Amino acid sequence: MQCLRFEAAWDKTIAPRDRRFLEKIFSETNMEYSDGVHFTFVREAINHRKDLLVTVLIHNCYERKISMEEVAIAYRRGERTIAIDTFNLPFAVNAKTTMPWTFIYSQPYSIEGTPDFEINSVSCSH
Repeated sequence: MQCLRFEAAWDKTIAPRDRRFLEKIFSETNMEYSDGVHFTFVREAINHRKDLLVTVLIHNCYERKISMEEVAIAYRRGERTIAIDTFNLPFAVNAKTTMPWTFIYSQPYSIEGTPDFEINSVSCSH
C-alpha cells in the first residue's frame, strides 16, 4: 500500500495548512497503478525570476527504491508542452512511497528533447 512521506527539509518547514492540503490530495488520489513512477499535479506558480514552479506528488509504485538522476521531465497543460528540463532529485523515493516535490523550470523555458516523464496539469503519469 502506498504511503505519503515528506523529504526531510519539507517535513521541517512545511506549513500545517500545506501539509493537510497535500495529505488530502494524496488520500483522494486513485492509486490503481501496479508499478512505475507517476505524478499527481498539485499546483504551479511563477517566482520572482519568472521561473515556473510545478508542485507534484511523486508516486513510486515499484517494489524497490528509485533514484531520479538526470531525468528529463516535461510539463504540459493538456496537449501543449510548456517546458522540458533535466532534474536530479536530492533523495531516493522508497518503494510504494509518495513524496511531494516542486520542480523548477528556469527561464527561458525549453521545449526541446524527449522527456523520460511527463507532468500534466490535467492528468499525470509516466
